[in-house]
Amino acid sequence: MSSSSNSVPQRLLPMEPPSHHQQGNLPTGLPAAGLPWPEPIIVLPNLTIRPYHTTDGASLFRHANNPRIARNMPNTFAHPYTPIAASAFIARALAATRSHVKIWCISLTSASNAECIGGCTLEAGPDVFSRNAEIGFWIGEEFWGRGLGTVVCRALTNYAFSLTVEGQPVFQRVGAGVYGGTVRHPVTAGKVLRKCGFREEGRMRGMIWKCEEVRDLEIYGLMRGEWEGMKRSAQQSDSMEI
Repeated sequence: MSSSSNSVPQRLLPMEPPSHHQQGNLPTGLPAAGLPWPEPIIVLPNLTIRPYHTTDGASLFRHANNPRIARNMPNTFAHPYTPIAASAFIARALAATRSHVKIWCISLTSASNAECIGGCTLEAGPDVFSRNAEIGFWIGEEFWGRGLGTVVCRALTNYAFSLTVEGQPVFQRVGAGVYGGTVRHPVTAGKVLRKCGFREEGRMRGMIWKCEEVRDLEIYGLMRGEWEGMKRSAQQSDSMEI
């Protein structure tokens, strides 16, 4: 897990990856041929969270072109998800490296296979919401049922709460919105968030119109104090086992 102690600009989210992970020549506009492979943001036992690379287009197309994923994403997430859509998305993601929104790839952690299998975002709130971070993530259906969503959720949450400015924490809350499930299409994202310590803070009834269905918007949040309490409990459990 990496964290950042560098100065944080507008909206309190680093404009670049932490300096010890920074490639130094990630583009701020459209991707170019021969782009260097990006340094990771977060390295996990089986996954890596990193900036997108222009070569991710084929795997992104393969995993994102799935109605079961699209139905839980905003309409800006193309469906059908074509190779052209994948290339356009990667261009936007690379252009956002200097934005308050971080758009990252979830890839396998392997010396022989760094395939992109999903995506995630970390966004700092504007104005009076600047101490709030919103996370989002999706993983290709081929990799469902392995607990990877929980791994990514915890990693993004820990990363957000680990960010500091001059020794002071950046975020007091990490939140996530979930499109509520229906009888025909149940949703498990809320279960993943609850497993990571998030609480359902509210429900905006009938807020979503997606795939010809009216759905609720479920609001989840985790406060810094709650996160710190979970960390202490985990450390105590580890020390007792030793």
